[in-house]
Amino acid sequence: MSLSLLYELIDWGAEEVYGGDLGAAFLGTQEDEWDAHRDMALAGLGGLIAILAILAVNHWRGYDMTLEWFKRLGRINGPERVQ
Repeated sequence: MSLSLLYELIDWGAEEVYGGDLGAAFLGTQEDEWDAHRDMALAGLGGLIAILAILAVNHWRGYDMTLEWFKRLGRINGPERVQ
């Protein structure tokens, strides 16, 4: 979602710099004032869907894949390192 916000800010900045018809053509909103809001909302929804999918896979497999990944990188001490 933060990348979507950054893109929309760059898009808006370019529209302000070019101005007029060229700026409006670059922005490409087809005069829809809610275009940026809709794009960022859909980016947030996509992020939420990804989080829920990872949660479902972790629940289905019975462990947290993220913790296993960090253990393999050596960033979290797992039970195999406790002496």
